[in-house]
Amino acid sequence: SLHDALPIWHPTETRVYVIAHLFSGRRRAGDVHERLHFWAQKAGLKILVLSLDTANSVTFGDLHHEAISWKNLLRLYQQGRISATITGAPCETWSAARHHIIQNEEANAGKRYPRPLRDRQRLFGRPYLTFKELKQLKQGTLFFMQMLMSVAWTLVTGGVYLSEHPAPPQHPEAASIWLTPWIRLLCMHPDVTLHIVAQWKWGCSVSKPTGLLAVRLPRFAASMYSRQSVDAQKPSDTAIGVGPDGQFKTAAHKEYPPQFCDALAGTIIDQIQFCQRRDMCTEVAGDL
Repeated sequence: SLHDALPIWHPTETRVYVIAHLFSGRRRAGDVHERLHFWAQKAGLKILVLSLDTANSVTFGDLHHEAISWKNLLRLYQQGRISATITGAPCETWSAARHHIIQNEEANAGKRYPRPLRDRQRLFGRPYLTFKELKQLKQGTLFFMQMLMSVAWTLVTGGVYLSEHPAPPQHPEAASIWLTPWIRLLCMHPDVTLHIVAQWKWGCSVSKPTGLLAVRLPRFAASMYSRQSVDAQKPSDTAIGVGPDGQFKTAAHKEYPPQFCDALAGTIIDQIQFCQRRDMCTEVAGDL
């Protein structure tokens, strides 16, 4: 490891763990933000959660690479002030659902669905895209690159990290961030592991295989699976294709189930508590 000690912000007499929740979605009951505070209170930890998403604030939640909020956040990473990160970068431009083969009856109904913008051989864009598609593709790529930057700074400064994104698809042509050379390189680091979990074990109504990139979370499995639904049964439905309402099934599952939020939050807090108990933290003074 480049830096083994977990950063803890020490502005005054109070020590605070700063947790960045990127692309957090709207604030709601049982979300990751709420469960972080729940588990932190049980562990006796002081935390500050930054839930950044335009659904919460058009200005402060803007993570566009030229936005002041992103530049300020990047400065916090570079200064080693972020203790932990949970993120789920938007996956619209990477979605395997775009490779869904339209059935005859759907085609006859005159429906048009978003086509694939990337594939495994052309990660940054297929040919002959429209201007609108190119704009969407660029933003999706930038968000992915920003995720890579935040992972890299986490490795340098000693923080912990969880990044959620759909598991590598079975479709042979579909692109996936987990199959890119940059993620493969990161996974060669001894503190980085890509876990594949099935969200139905945490209350999702579809099986939804999900990738979770974990940085410095050696007890990931114990923490996550200790919080799974004891009576969960694997559903037969999947989140691929189009539902009876004519919408992609992925749209209905963009928000994590409450129990999945609980497990993600608990996994992060478990590791912070582990580091604090073993005096594996380093204080960072000054204002955020």
